[in-house]
Amino acid sequence: MKKIYYVSYCDKFEGEGMFDAKGNLLDAWSRNDGDWRGEYFDGFMKKLGIEVDYSRSDDQNLVKKLLKVLDPYGD
Repeated sequence: MKKIYYVSYCDKFEGEGMFDAKGNLLDAWSRNDGDWRGEYFDGFMKKLGIEVDYSRSDDQNLVKKLLKVLDPYGD
């Protein structure tokens, strides 16, 4: 089973993203557009062979990568 990592950010704005095991950003989105709901999505993701891991949700290295996409002109 392939594992991906969920990351969330909430400060000046709210955003979320998914990363692969090497820390590469797979996708990011503003929570104004929608938010990840594990209780709804995790079941079908497992059937696709993907496990979503929430243990790195506030990993600062991944949050910085997420912010570069969500807030590229931020300070």
